[in-house]
Amino acid sequence: MKKLLGWLTSNVLLSFMYFAVVLSIIMLILYFAVFHKDLSNDDDSWANFGSYFASITGLLAFAGVLYTAWQSEQRANKAEKRTEQAEQNAKEESIRREERDLFFKLLDLYKRQVDSFSSEKTSGVIEFKRYGMNTNKCLKLYVALEGLRDNKNGFNGKDIFHTKISDCYCNSPKNRNMDYNEYINSFLDNGHIKDAFSYYDEASIYADNLMKSMTIEEINQKMKIVADIIYNDDGHLFGQYYRTIFYLLHLTSGFKQKTEYYKIFRSQLSRYELLMLLYNAVSSQSTDEVKLLYKECDLFNNINADDVLGYVNWDMKKGDDVSAFIEKLLGC
Repeated sequence: MKKLLGWLTSNVLLSFMYFAVVLSIIMLILYFAVFHKDLSNDDDSWANFGSYFASITGLLAFAGVLYTAWQSEQRANKAEKRTEQAEQNAKEESIRREERDLFFKLLDLYKRQVDSFSSEKTSGVIEFKRYGMNTNKCLKLYVALEGLRDNKNGFNGKDIFHTKISDCYCNSPKNRNMDYNEYINSFLDNGHIKDAFSYYDEASIYADNLMKSMTIEEINQKMKIVADIIYNDDGHLFGQYYRTIFYLLHLTSGFKQKTEYYKIFRSQLSRYELLMLLYNAVSSQSTDEVKLLYKECDLFNNINADDVLGYVNWDMKKGDDVSAFIEKLLGC
């Protein structure tokens, strides 16, 4: 009953038309049922029937007028809907053009930020390679130096690294006023990891074995410390670069075709940019909003496994892959 009332309310003209037709049929049936069973030979009867039938045809004509009006209303509604749809399509196309223009302007700004990274010998993507490799070196050096300081034994490579550090400590006149642990802490506590690069070859094996015994939480902590050290040294470059990427992704997240734009942006990122962005994600400069945005964009979709998988003993964590590791590392 509610559906019928709803239909009658929304189709007033058509309702009146049906009513007029039904009423005309009822009147015709009643006339023959009440007044005549057979055809009459009386002129007055035919005259009365003509008058009665005229009222019926009047109702039918009224029904026809209502039907014509209903058709006109339907055509007008369809035309209005087509106009509204055309306007909506034009509006959506305008929004898509604006989003596309904004995205490629931001993409161009991002490319200029990449090109701003330069040194005496390299620039752009090649310079990011230098930063990425050096940052991984800093991480391994930090882990190895901390392992010596905390006397973590039983790991292959410790003796070689310890011998190298001890020889350099003993043979340097400037170290006479500090003991062995103070010498190690001078690299760890003051953010001078880069000063220990000459020890990297000896530290690498020891660091690899230490890191394979660590939990993801411990690796996160070490990466965070190193990321902060790098940012303190070169934040004047990386700060603008990271913010540009954040705002590009943040604005793109509101676009109708954001998935396609995310793919385009990811295709622009080089191997070592992804590595530096991972360090940024675990640094003190990062926030949950940054991590969730990176996850939504699937930013690390193409990260090189060799750059990060060495941090974990994967034989003990079968079934994990680089994506799972990064998700656990970021905690989102």
